[in-house]
Amino acid sequence: MEFAAAATLTPRALVLPLAQLALAGAALFAVLSLAVRGVLSSALASLLLPAAFVSVAIGVWNTLAAARWVSAQPPLLRRRDFWLVVLLSMLVLPGLGSFGLIDPWESHYAEVAREMLARGDPISMWWGHDGWFKSKPVLTLWLEALSMGALGANVTSGRVLEGDLGLGRPEWAVRLPGALFALVGCFVLCRGVAVHAGRTAGFLTGLVLASAAQWTLASRHALTQAEMTR
Repeated sequence: MEFAAAATLTPRALVLPLAQLALAGAALFAVLSLAVRGVLSSALASLLLPAAFVSVAIGVWNTLAAARWVSAQPPLLRRRDFWLVVLLSMLVLPGLGSFGLIDPWESHYAEVAREMLARGDPISMWWGHDGWFKSKPVLTLWLEALSMGALGANVTSGRVLEGDLGLGRPEWAVRLPGALFALVGCFVLCRGVAVHAGRTAGFLTGLVLASAAQWTLASRHALTQAEMTR
């Protein structure tokens, strides 16, 4: 993604790409929210989520190109980094909420995030009967709490798995922040290598990272950095 030279820009040129981006973002949010609330099955959500995410990525690129912040050449479908994003979305996003939180750490951190929402206190980290939770930095827990709150997860004690139509799937919300960071991190690595060693090298580097077993495992679990590097 190369930055384009400054040029005269009219607001009208941004209307269509911004509208496309807004629609794609709304679709992505709807898929995630319906999956968390148990309206969409995990199988259907796993099919729709990568498509919605790729649509958002296309909307972002079209908006940046229309604003002349990046070069529109080569076309999007001929860009290796775009196809890396497609591949990453298909590897990381499907099935994020199709299995329960894995003890001891996923459920541990998710409970601290749930307590933040249930208690209305995003500052004090608390974990059930054990009291104050002080062993990890707060950023991961904030992100999980923000995701759970935005996507409509049920945070009432004893009713976490109650959805709109039966079984809720808060796992989608809990694992989403880590999955998105994994996607962005792999893309940034691809672009960084491409700047210094060429687009092919950047794409291959991103592909190697995307296919690494530990990276794949870590990107699909709601863990902090300490657990990811063990």
